[in-house]
Amino acid sequence: MDIYNLRKSAVPSKSSYTVGHFQIFRTPPIPNVADFTQQLSSIHEQHAEELQMLVETFRKRNAELRRERPPYQSTLFTSWEVLLQEIEVDSQVHGDIARSLGRQVGMMLLEKTFHRKIQSRKIFLHRESFETILSKAEELLNKVRSLCLYHFHRIIPIKNSTM
Repeated sequence: MDIYNLRKSAVPSKSSYTVGHFQIFRTPPIPNVADFTQQLSSIHEQHAEELQMLVETFRKRNAELRRERPPYQSTLFTSWEVLLQEIEVDSQVHGDIARSLGRQVGMMLLEKTFHRKIQSRKIFLHRESFETILSKAEELLNKVRSLCLYHFHRIIPIKNSTM
């Protein structure tokens, strides 16, 4: 009777591939990446704020030093001011990176994760409903097969006795 099993007639390699493929959405790589980008974003944001505070502090000190010194052009003061400007630009870049990671990468990953989870749930619900349909069809097939065999065995003795 197992020769006509509908489930066994399906390609087993494809079934395991489907289950394995959708198990990806149950494991946490995408949420881990999203969490990582959120934490990295907050670290970049903190770093940008700290750099900005550092630049402001040393600019105040630099202004105090210029008041105490005679007004002449010094390469040391010029290079110091250029360094502070570069650090300020770096802090702005870190702020941009933080915003980009937080808004574009992290949120998109979380949205895609949510969307894929919904899709995988739908697919598994469809699979369960198809398995239910298959089991009902197998039950009906087994009933019909047993009825056919029963009637076949009832007819055969009659034909043998008439010959």
